[in-house]
Amino acid sequence: MLAKKVNTPQTGSLGRGRKRCPSCNAIVAARAVKCRFCEYNFLDKPRRGKTARGTVADPASVEKLVAFINAHGGLENAKKVISDVRGLVEYLGSLDLIAQQLNVVGLIKQQVKE
Repeated sequence: MLAKKVNTPQTGSLGRGRKRCPSCNAIVAARAVKCRFCEYNFLDKPRRGKTARGTVADPASVEKLVAFINAHGGLENAKKVISDVRGLVEYLGSLDLIAQQLNVVGLIKQQVKE
């Protein structure tokens, strides 16, 4: 008789570059923004040392946030920018890669104008 395989959480190291989804227990890439199996959003999870949702942020953070919103034409536009950046991070893997690609675009733009 074959034993039935039970999906239980495993302990120990997952290895470099991997993490476990807290929602479905699947192993995904450490840089994943969303679980590819259950679509759990890792960005919604409060991080250690960060302000939890529902609490008041320090005045300097609020001031930076308001400046960001104003610089991008209001709350809805700022939300769109953040959503677009999240999508790029998911696609490219990191903010550093996004910055590199934007630098390349800037260089191309300069050469086209010359």
